[in-house]
Amino acid sequence: MKKIFFLVILLISITKAKHAHAQNNNNLVFDVPAEKFTRQFTVELDRKNSMQVSVTSMQVLDYISNIDSILKVFMSELRLISDSLPLRTIPLRIDYNMDVPTVKKLRVRKTIPPEDYYAFINGSPSFLKMHQDTLVIQGKIPAEWLRRSKNIKERNYGKYYFSVIFYLNDLEDIYGYRDGRLNEKIKIIQQNYRSSWQYRDDERMQLKKYPEITSSTAQGYVFPSQFFSLKKSLEVQNYKDHFVPSISCKPTFSKDRDFIKRELGLSIEAAFTFEHPANASTKTYVNVFAGITYNVTPLIKTRNLVKFYPYLDLAYLVSRSGTVYDKNSFRLGLGSFSAGNLTTRIQPALYFSNVFKQVTPSLKIVQRF
Repeated sequence: MKKIFFLVILLISITKAKHAHAQNNNNLVFDVPAEKFTRQFTVELDRKNSMQVSVTSMQVLDYISNIDSILKVFMSELRLISDSLPLRTIPLRIDYNMDVPTVKKLRVRKTIPPEDYYAFINGSPSFLKMHQDTLVIQGKIPAEWLRRSKNIKERNYGKYYFSVIFYLNDLEDIYGYRDGRLNEKIKIIQQNYRSSWQYRDDERMQLKKYPEITSSTAQGYVFPSQFFSLKKSLEVQNYKDHFVPSISCKPTFSKDRDFIKRELGLSIEAAFTFEHPANASTKTYVNVFAGITYNVTPLIKTRNLVKFYPYLDLAYLVSRSGTVYDKNSFRLGLGSFSAGNLTTRIQPALYFSNVFKQVTPSLKIVQRF
């Protein structure tokens, strides 16, 4: 009996694994990873309907500038399966993949609500649909189209994607938008995304001249709002007349807002010193500093070759080995310089010991990973 029971459990597990694998394969076909997109805009339409446009680069927004023609093809193919669609009272999500222009793929998802809602008007019941329909049109930009741009290298042809998502009270509403207004909205984004943006009451941003066009950040940049990460780096610095390499590990909390990344971290740094005792070979000592760091960096590239960023590093010598560092030493770093590469920094610092009686300047080169 036990053998039969374990056999049944094994079969169920295998079936679930196969189902999960098949589901993951389906997601790979129809779901473009969010990290593929660097810009995202939302266009508010009438009656609470909206259109969300996401692209890998503003260079490829031209590909969907005539969204009416894309919708025309979609609608003609949707009519071929219209008899198979669920009832209009059930919220639908339709995914339309255009990775291969000659072989398009379509998926229909239905969400059956656990509850039904009705409104009685003059004694006659009417069914209330509580959730919007979703239409997702997305795909990879064809290499043939990318060749028109001189700024896109051939090795990157497979890395450009687009996604247009419509949130509609009813899927049939999409037929009413093929009147040129969607093309006009995309044209407005192309011509005005660098213009002035302002905050709304819900902390989203909108184009000042076209408030119906919104984004989570100005110019439509896509940044993670806040997250934890583990920063690692290798450093080389001078201390008095010594050459001191070190390695650091920093659990960091980051928050992105207004094109600025702010990072608050706890730092553990192991600094290696080398000493030559009399009549003995060179010995290596490990000194451990612990402290806090606060770092501010831009989220978009700047034209300046050498850049200065606000940076605070306050660390205390918690484990001393050898004689290079004085007891009870602590370090204060203010400011960080970068020369065209945000992962490599030059950071000046001051070491204090003997209750501020001794001050030692230092210069540290940091390579972040």
